[in-house]
Amino acid sequence: MKCPFCAEEINPDAVICRFCHKKLKVSDIWRRVKLAVLITLIVFFVKNWHSLSEFAGRAADVIGSAGVYLKDIKEGMDHGFESIGKNKRDNAIKQYLEMQDK
Repeated sequence: MKCPFCAEEINPDAVICRFCHKKLKVSDIWRRVKLAVLITLIVFFVKNWHSLSEFAGRAADVIGSAGVYLKDIKEGMDHGFESIGKNKRDNAIKQYLEMQDK
């Protein structure tokens, strides 16, 4: 077998060319590893699709609930700030945002 880089005669099982020191067959090993990982992931997702879709649905419910909760907090704050007045409300929001940036 000849090296594809320097065209010197090399052992067919060589991983590195002894003349030009270039890697020869590492890509074959990595290709097999990548293929095995890909097949494993596909099998995992196919076998667990129902559980994963339930998990995604629950996560969406939690995120949705958090959004409703935050909306309720904002409405409560807006209602409380209405009694304080617009200037004080703007100052309070500005102070709160400054505290969050620190």
